Amino acid sequence: MVFIFKPVVNYDIDKHTIIKYSFRMNKKIYSFYVKYFQYLENPYLGIEGVVSLFVPRSLLKGAIIKSNVPVDYEFYQNIKKIYNFYPKNKKNKGGLRLNLPIKQNEKLDGENNNDDNNDDNNDKRQAMTTFTLGVDSFYTLIKEYDQIDTLLYIDGFDIDIQKKQLFNVVKNKLIEAGNDYNKKIIFSETNLRNIFNKIKDKTGFAWGKYFHGPAIFCVFYGLINNYKSLYIPSSVASSEKQLWGTAWHIDNFYSSSNFNIIHNGDVNRVEKIKFLIENDNKFLDHLRVCFLNPKDAYNCSRCEKCLRTMIPIKEYGKASLAKTFDFNIDIGQKYIEIIKIAEKQKNLTIHVNNVKYVLKTFYPDHELTKRL
Repeated sequence: MVFIFKPVVNYDIDKHTIIKYSFRMNKKIYSFYVKYFQYLENPYLGIEGVVSLFVPRSLLKGAIIKSNVPVDYEFYQNIKKIYNFYPKNKKNKGGLRLNLPIKQNEKLDGENNNDDNNDDNNDKRQAMTTFTLGVDSFYTLIKEYDQIDTLLYIDGFDIDIQKKQLFNVVKNKLIEAGNDYNKKIIFSETNLRNIFNKIKDKTGFAWGKYFHGPAIFCVFYGLINNYKSLYIPSSVASSEKQLWGTAWHIDNFYSSSNFNIIHNGDVNRVEKIKFLIENDNKFLDHLRVCFLNPKDAYNCSRCEKCLRTMIPIKEYGKASLAKTFDFNIDIGQKYIEIIKIAEKQKNLTIHVNNVKYVLKTFYPDHELTKRL
């Protein structure tokens, strides 16, 4: 069982907003913080975001999620539906196990209080998207440009919270991108991922497969007094139904009556790059996809993800503009070598269809393409 305590808000000397979340699990109390590098006059202090963190674990292990803090009724009903997409076993028989009080839904700041004229047009809150400077982020930003007001960056997720040198480089690039696209950026920081990495039984906490989506939602929930929608850039097309941290068939069930999560980008990675190149080459000034970051490299230009990005850029004739990558290698040969190793180790994960599409599009006659 996990018991979730009421969140607490504080402000540092710079008036940055810090929300502390605590929970008890296996007779031990854990705490993590979410820091927003701005002053929030009225941050949301509900626990829906923290409850989201434990939904995968409860569905896999049958663990009870309990609190004395009331949750939104629509959120409560939504998350129970996620059970339909998880493998069934003896431990989770009967669905999500919740012991949570339900609150009477109140109006949030910015919402119109006239019940006779209360529709989306009267909700003054804005919409945002998570933004890491990657292909998925840029695709959603350009595709939904008129709908998105703000970009949210979370330090401590794709970059370890201790890597301040790399973060500062990325921060400067984010500021440049925000200026180029005329969008506000909210910088945030959290030790959430580090704290959950310390828990011995990691059932439901695997970052890629289950956890990074609920972690993003947890950070966003603190902002829902000011934002009504969160666009989540997709990792894969909607036709792929694998369990993943954020997914077409699951994300919206973490929404509540007060805000909506929108999974965005129903195309594969190559198609996203093609769309961006055809519509906006500015993204190449900032593009960052690497998650290995050896020696704090912005992009290593040697890992599978970097190469999977570089190949379409080169084939579409834009390598000279992509200055955040090093094209001074045979990227096709290097990529095929990496995929052969991954294939042998059975380690292609959810991105296997993106891998296949790259090979099929740019190396159709290669024996590896035919085999996969």
